[in-house]
Amino acid sequence: MLPTAAQRGYHRYRGLLGDRPVQLELTVTVYPQPYASVVGSANLEWDFEYLDSNQPLGSSPSSSFPASQPLEIGWIDRSTSSQQERKLCTEQPVGPLLTGTYALGRWLVPFRVQEDYSDCLRYEIVHEETVGPPIRHGEDTVQASVSREYLHLLGADTLRLARARMQCPWPSQRERVRKALAQRLESRTHSNQFMDVQLNEANLLAYTLEEREESEGSRYYESHFRQVLYDLRTGRELRLFDQLRPGGRRQLLRLLHQQAMGDTARARNRDFWRKNGNLPLPDQGFTVTTVGLEAYYAEHESEPDMHGYSQTIAWAALHPLLRPHSPLHRLLKRQD
Repeated sequence: MLPTAAQRGYHRYRGLLGDRPVQLELTVTVYPQPYASVVGSANLEWDFEYLDSNQPLGSSPSSSFPASQPLEIGWIDRSTSSQQERKLCTEQPVGPLLTGTYALGRWLVPFRVQEDYSDCLRYEIVHEETVGPPIRHGEDTVQASVSREYLHLLGADTLRLARARMQCPWPSQRERVRKALAQRLESRTHSNQFMDVQLNEANLLAYTLEEREESEGSRYYESHFRQVLYDLRTGRELRLFDQLRPGGRRQLLRLLHQQAMGDTARARNRDFWRKNGNLPLPDQGFTVTTVGLEAYYAEHESEPDMHGYSQTIAWAALHPLLRPHSPLHRLLKRQD
């Protein structure tokens, strides 16, 4: 059974686990072809944490989603030496209110959480693809393809004028743009755009857009990244470096270099990216996350990256660099 319209997309719940405040995030995604072997298959990703300490209670990669059934998710906690078994069980299918139990070994704690979007965005990521005209290539027929992921606002957020500029275009507009690009591409060329949301709280939304173009049979592809940051209160896109005090960009680079030079565990990968003895700003920009700014360095190859390197500068270290009225101060309050 496919998820209902109300079940699809991102859900954030807040409430109590025992007597402690917790946050549960669920993302229900329906993948069309070519993302899944069965058209319309639904997947679930989730993350559970204490709100008063940000201590994680569990998370999972994508798994099948039981639309009409309560959730029953078990996993092994490998972060402890005992590798205890944990289980999250709800008494209802995914909806506005979830109650159930959280189990750690024989320890059972009841929880009650309800949907709360007071400082975040309700959305889903829509996956769509268009193929170009068929072209004879020897005995084969080949086509170019264009796939895109779009941010689609849901619920009350679709009615807020301040957030209208974040909403994806109408389906007909999206298809027209993809079709025009597919007709211009060479055969056997595939243009893909991937979206990854890293932050959705404190009335801030941050995500990464990756544009990737590759040809069939090639080990390599061209990839370009764009970091997007929105202030949900105004609907305006923010430029990260505009949030820094004068000289903040230079200080940020100094912080990044100092922290990276103290990294002895991945010194070989770090040194691969150093130029003239210094670690430069990342080509793809900084990723804004709940814990800080992440600098990521990678070669754009289809094979597993052998030189990938990252450093995250915590918000506490970034505090002196921010302008007094920057919206990013809201994230500092969450860390207090």
